[in-house]
Amino acid sequence: MSARVVDKQPKKGGKGEESLELVTWMGRPPDKPTNCPAGLEYLTTLDKLRISQTYGPEGPVCNFENNDYVIKNGRGQQVYFASEETNCFCRQCCGPARAFHMRLYDKLSREVLHLVRPARCDACCCPCCLMTVTVKTGDEETLGYVKQKWNIFHGILEVQDADKKPWYHIRGPACPCRCFSNMEYKILSLEEDKKAVGSIAKRWGGPQDKYNMDHENFEIEFPFEVDVRMKAVLLGACFLVNYMYFEMS
Repeated sequence: MSARVVDKQPKKGGKGEESLELVTWMGRPPDKPTNCPAGLEYLTTLDKLRISQTYGPEGPVCNFENNDYVIKNGRGQQVYFASEETNCFCRQCCGPARAFHMRLYDKLSREVLHLVRPARCDACCCPCCLMTVTVKTGDEETLGYVKQKWNIFHGILEVQDADKKPWYHIRGPACPCRCFSNMEYKILSLEEDKKAVGSIAKRWGGPQDKYNMDHENFEIEFPFEVDVRMKAVLLGACFLVNYMYFEMS
């Protein structure tokens, strides 16, 4: 079930105005799981999400604007809207390694998730200051963490629950390409066989994509049966992968 509504969402057009856009939102599942944080019930019926950065008619204009994203399910229905909060000084001086707060909202404009990323060094030769993001609910309940594991050859992230117990590793290629190709980061179980249980993939829109030098289109697949809290943490991991490897300076 879906609802077609006229929704105000900030568009990156360089002037800061809000524009009206017709959005098809995902309908709320009829049965909310017990002890499910508000807004995360949408994830109970999903095993795939698509994340795309939003632009205005002019495309990416400058580095003075915060990033906005839409999160959709596999059928193209919008599930959440995400907006970055950071200051201009941090954006200009720290670039992709900047600290930020990323807030995700549902169709009722409720804050569903709050991602907190402190400033870190993005050099692989600095194992003492690795990337991390904390995933919280809109009520500031901590759901889990995503932390970079030091590795000089591959990008490896560890996905942890609220008690900092490891659940998954996310492993990427040795040399990620920012443009003109698809890139995949595998979500690996911590069992002995290190089986892939999902993936985070950056999708290139093809030669017709006029913003391909800084396009941000991702697909994340995760186990259908896993707890919604862990699905939310994996969603946070997708944003961290984006800023670590594909956000332009």
